Amino acid sequence: MTKHVVFIYVFVSVIHEYGTEGIHEFRSLSDVHQAYGSTEAGGISRMIGHDECRRLRWVGRLSQDVESKTVDTVTGQPLSIGQSGELWIRGPACMIGYVGDEEANGRAFDSSGWLKTGDLCYFDVDGLLFVLDRLKELIKYKAYQVPPAELEHLLQSLPGIADAAVVPYVPTSVSLISASSHSLSLSLSLSLRKRQVS
Repeated sequence: MTKHVVFIYVFVSVIHEYGTEGIHEFRSLSDVHQAYGSTEAGGISRMIGHDECRRLRWVGRLSQDVESKTVDTVTGQPLSIGQSGELWIRGPACMIGYVGDEEANGRAFDSSGWLKTGDLCYFDVDGLLFVLDRLKELIKYKAYQVPPAELEHLLQSLPGIADAAVVPYVPTSVSLISASSHSLSLSLSLSLRKRQVS
């Protein structure tokens, strides 16, 4: 059956590099398309063409008639290309609000009708959207807001680590690591402390 699969569309979550291992069993597979959307807004972005499909962790270009901007999570001011902030969108597929719940509408929309997605994102110079994480899941540490997915990706890129999960836990954050071999060296543990995330 796998010899007939030509491409795969992923709408549920962003594919990370480590999540593509099983995909390679599909010998006829030419592309893995990622798309991004929400219940409140429908399809927000999608990948176009073979070159875009090779860029894992990106979710493509904005869909037709979708306006967007990334804004500072504190000030609400628009950000430039490459700067991560909350993604706000407008378009004909966006919901008009929650029926009878003005408080929820006040949280979901700004005064100009921009829908706040609750996702931490940025656009690259090619206009492709990169989703970092849900704002609700950010780990707040001192003056920083760190996406758990970014820490997980860093951990998973290290030799000797098969998988990792980062969980915000007050007053500290906890990393759960699954070793790919029977031992993780002390030097690897120390090197993790020296590495930084953006």
